[in-house]
Amino acid sequence: MDEVDRSNCIKNFIVEDEKSLACLKGVSADVLIELISRQSIVFRKISNVGANAEVLNYIYQNDMYELNNSMILSMIKFYHPDLVDGLGNAHYTTILNADINVLNNRIWDDFEDYINHFVLGIDENVSEDINAVEDIIERLANTNIELAIAVLDKEKVSWDKLDECCENNVEKEKKKEIWNYLLENSRISSTWKNFESYYNEFGITTEMSVWINENCSDIVKSEKTEKIDNDCIKSIIINSEITVQTVEQIADNYKCDEEIEFDVSKLPEDKIYVLIRKHYIRYSLSNTEKIKSNAIDGFGIYCREYIDQFINDLPSVSLNESEVVMLLNDTTIDKHFKPEILKKISAGIMTKKLAQTIASNQFDVDKVYVERAWKFLDNTERHMLLVYHLQVYSVAEISRLLMELGGEWSKLSDNKSRHKEEISIDVNGHNERLLLQLQKKGFITSYQEKNDRKKRCFEVWVKQQ
Repeated sequence: MDEVDRSNCIKNFIVEDEKSLACLKGVSADVLIELISRQSIVFRKISNVGANAEVLNYIYQNDMYELNNSMILSMIKFYHPDLVDGLGNAHYTTILNADINVLNNRIWDDFEDYINHFVLGIDENVSEDINAVEDIIERLANTNIELAIAVLDKEKVSWDKLDECCENNVEKEKKKEIWNYLLENSRISSTWKNFESYYNEFGITTEMSVWINENCSDIVKSEKTEKIDNDCIKSIIINSEITVQTVEQIADNYKCDEEIEFDVSKLPEDKIYVLIRKHYIRYSLSNTEKIKSNAIDGFGIYCREYIDQFINDLPSVSLNESEVVMLLNDTTIDKHFKPEILKKISAGIMTKKLAQTIASNQFDVDKVYVERAWKFLDNTERHMLLVYHLQVYSVAEISRLLMELGGEWSKLSDNKSRHKEEISIDVNGHNERLLLQLQKKGFITSYQEKNDRKKRCFEVWVKQQ
């Protein structure tokens, strides 16, 4: 043996020829093991076929080999031949499944080198299972987050449960970086549970907001956890990066039993509109004033949604002209509420804008408002004022109004004797509408359409008063 030690011939033969151990099968295992040990032989390639199993076990268990593709393949073939096929596309998964302690420890001693050469270095290695990827992340995240991300880039695994990623001993900021990557790359299931896991650790970040906006339709369909409560929902809604479309989907699917208090002064108008329509913002006098101040366009929606309560509280609500005009012009508000709304503005401070609003809307208006409005309107607008509000005048007053209206209408103003006049037929039908009102008041007895070759018009009979 001493002579063998002094000669490198056998050592070189054993190292260079992968079948050398098979060739030396006639040599006892103890002798070969002593030779390998004394010579500190490090194998680069080994063919297990025909080699002594005791010798192979000694080599593998004592790290007498280079950590390369060939030697790992030989080792897996020796201990777990059924797992060999996995080395081509799921190298680390195969290593973990084989669970050879000495090999595991060898790999973990220089894990970054292993990842670079095998997991990332083998192009076909794209099928690591989720347990293997989780193990890689947990071993690398704290020391080389970039390498962990590179593995995630290559291995397209996804998590049903976010909290199972970075579960063991990963620093919080490193976990956040990994989780943000999973959010940004759609690598987790879109569930309330996964939202909760992230929210409990990091709140609603930009990455979480984007994920919610992109996946809300699936998230709201998933099972809610106990943590998804009013406070949590409020945090989502008020976040400036959460879109109004997301707010609407959440409001459609999460019914709050108790009112959620929102500071509407800090919410954009489009979110306020949604929250009003979905009854997330509920009625109160204080909310009425806040919405008037911060979302005037939403004020109309708010009043319409809570019209009964609003009208009951109207004596305590201050309304300026613009607000009154907006509510009067809102065709979705029942007209029987509008007289009380109009009374929030004194007839004595009538403006042209308010007068035009009265002239273009049909609801019960006190005569004093109609009279004041008349003074601010042109003849076309006066015509419509009479169409909608002629009923407030007596027959005796109508003659004056028709005279002031002028044009062809002044012909009807003389009602001292019964006579017939002609009124043109307009394309909008407004003339016929006014004639109908005059007939209802008893100012004219009848009108009917006249058609001849010369012209089309209404023949109107003025009633003698």
